[in-house]
Amino acid sequence: MGVLKRWGKRPSSQRAGKRVGRAGRRFSNRLLARVLPLPRNHGVEEIRDVRTVLLVRPNPKIGNTILSTPFVQALRAMFPGARLLVLGSETSGVVLAHLPIDGIYVLSPSFVLRPWRLAALLWRLRSEKIDVAVEAGMGSFSGSLFSRLSGARYRVGCEGSASRLLNVRVPRPRVAHVRDRIPEFVRALGGECSDELVYRVSADEDAAAAGLLRDPSRADQRLDRGFLAIFVGGHLDKRLPDDRWVSIAEELDRAGVRFVVLAGPEEHALRDRLAERPELARHLLPPQPLRLVAAVMARAALVVTTDSGPMHLSSALGRPTIALLERERSRRFVPRGGEDRVLMSPSVEDVTGAVRGHPRWASLAGG
Repeated sequence: MGVLKRWGKRPSSQRAGKRVGRAGRRFSNRLLARVLPLPRNHGVEEIRDVRTVLLVRPNPKIGNTILSTPFVQALRAMFPGARLLVLGSETSGVVLAHLPIDGIYVLSPSFVLRPWRLAALLWRLRSEKIDVAVEAGMGSFSGSLFSRLSGARYRVGCEGSASRLLNVRVPRPRVAHVRDRIPEFVRALGGECSDELVYRVSADEDAAAAGLLRDPSRADQRLDRGFLAIFVGGHLDKRLPDDRWVSIAEELDRAGVRFVVLAGPEEHALRDRLAERPELARHLLPPQPLRLVAAVMARAALVVTTDSGPMHLSSALGRPTIALLERERSRRFVPRGGEDRVLMSPSVEDVTGAVRGHPRWASLAGG
């Protein structure tokens, strides 16, 4: 499994996986259209006597899990008193910790080689006697499939190619920004929902982050006075070139900015380049688990990141964010708070200029 996991992290493997996944979904949809009749579409008003609700979001990406968090409060309000369960990925248990959820069922990639474990999970899930399963991807084939396999009486989702797997279907939201999808979807179900992302840092995690930032190697930076958190990483073509990150770090160091660098798990080469330069190595944090990364970001005065899971994490933490984009499509996902900034294909000067011109600048520089 270790070899397969390393192979799966290669960009070429990820691109191939996307192509295979799209082809598989097209084939599955055509097959379903032949063998599975379209069930009657129940009206929302028919959903009654709800004791257990299942939120289905098996996508393993951090950002997609965080983007689904507004559903938690919405479903709590729509079905007061009901148990709220989540069917998600291995990421879900990490991201959703400390939220008002009664249980999480995890779909693991290892189930491909151990299908009996998937069968056991589905048996346990069906024993919960789910009343309502909500497909949180709003068009995800896998989410719709597992909604049906859960045995839920009402399987709620969006109209589309996977409609045959659902029996409470509402129009798919057509919005310019991804953050507007869930509120519109919930309104179609007769509820109300904020677009605010949710993430909670525990007191123990905050204390651990404070200890990490007090490391003697960074004592001269006085990070307790405020600092900039930089996340370097990203998926495929959302990444910035390593040379640009090194130059950005050099310019910020010369400007006397207090900052720390958080590197993604695949950024070994960039970490090595930063570590071999003493003036930059002092800004580099050791690799940390996701929840400790989040706790560090929660203490930052400002966050700089690419279009990535940590971009959504920063927004969920309420941190002002400078988002560095490499694709026009990423504009649909960016934070949009009053102190958030968006830079498209930025140069080193663009990034450092945005940091200097940000309202939080006074918290980042000086003695």
